[in-house]
Amino acid sequence: MKNRKLEKRNKLKKKLITILVVIVFIAIAILIQRLIYHKIDEENPVSNAPKNETLASQEENKQEENKTEETVVEDDGQIKVVPTMNDEVLGNAAWCGTLQLVWNDLMEKAGGELIFDPEITMATNLNKKEFTKENISEDDYYQTYGLQTEKLKEKIEKNIKEKFNEKSDILDDFDWFETEKEAGNCYFFYAMLKKVFNFEYVFDDLDDGIFENGKYKDVKYFGVTTSTDERVRSQIRILYYNSDDDFAVSLRTKEGEEIILCNNPEGKNFKEIYDNINNKNKKYSGMRILEDIDDFKMPNLKFNLEEKYKDLTGKSFTTENSEGAINAVIQTIEFELNKKGGKLKSEAAISADVTSAIEEPKTPKHLYLDDSFVMFLVEEDKDTPYFAVKISDISKFQ
Repeated sequence: MKNRKLEKRNKLKKKLITILVVIVFIAIAILIQRLIYHKIDEENPVSNAPKNETLASQEENKQEENKTEETVVEDDGQIKVVPTMNDEVLGNAAWCGTLQLVWNDLMEKAGGELIFDPEITMATNLNKKEFTKENISEDDYYQTYGLQTEKLKEKIEKNIKEKFNEKSDILDDFDWFETEKEAGNCYFFYAMLKKVFNFEYVFDDLDDGIFENGKYKDVKYFGVTTSTDERVRSQIRILYYNSDDDFAVSLRTKEGEEIILCNNPEGKNFKEIYDNINNKNKKYSGMRILEDIDDFKMPNLKFNLEEKYKDLTGKSFTTENSEGAINAVIQTIEFELNKKGGKLKSEAAISADVTSAIEEPKTPKHLYLDDSFVMFLVEEDKDTPYFAVKISDISKFQ
């Protein structure tokens, strides 16, 4: 009997020892696991954040990875071509409406505003469509679009030669397809603007001078002095004058062009600057013409620019009715102004793949009057009919 009890006690001890050993191993495993996680946390602090913060950070990182870096606007001394009047300008900058004209055609073909993910600032500004062909005389621009074929290129070359006696500076920069089948969904959007304007009376050549407080020397100027012919002086109109450092004037041309000149402009983009000039002009109550003691000078201008918009190149877009991608965007601006007048020539072109969205098949309407119906006859601009008939038994009417 004693042996059996002793045997049972020994078995119970063994079980307890086994359980204790298991518990010790589990405790050691948990301790090791915590030490490992603690080491990872030290190397990666994000893991210390609450779960919801970690998920939010992961989402932000994902968005940052998908974000396209846009070109930062910097004043590097060169002339920066901006796509719209709403784009920021720093230092030297130029804008012409030709790119907006071709963008408008692209939106028309694609069926709405072009949406990019992530958003591209210049595309958002172009979507505003603040410049259209209604803002310029039909005689001064040419625009067209179609499948990017050799036939379209020949058509453009022929038309700009006939209308402006000009050759394109950018058409050869694009690859052209021989047939429409080869072009597929690749469309080409093109515009040229050309302006030539002359002063009715030639301004005076003035002595070479300095610009920006002597930073630039030997700058060529034209304008008027106190002894200049009154007919020349009358071509200048003061929009506002607050001081020699704060004024705006306009120059009148034979063709009716108004050249607006503003000293020390205010605004972060061309639209803000223009609006500020208009606001000051409306408030100005001083003399609008030059008096005998007044003079005016401005530098001759001449430049030739080409801009390839890399922020748009290769980017995919969607609209309500289609999707596509921009292959290339080029714009040129050539400008000259002197004592006799000026000239402007600008081209813009966009090559883009545009695929129309699949439309639901339309259900045909069968408008058959082959059952009981009613007819009224009413005179134009009258509210009451002068005749009515209901047809139920067609045999009575035929």
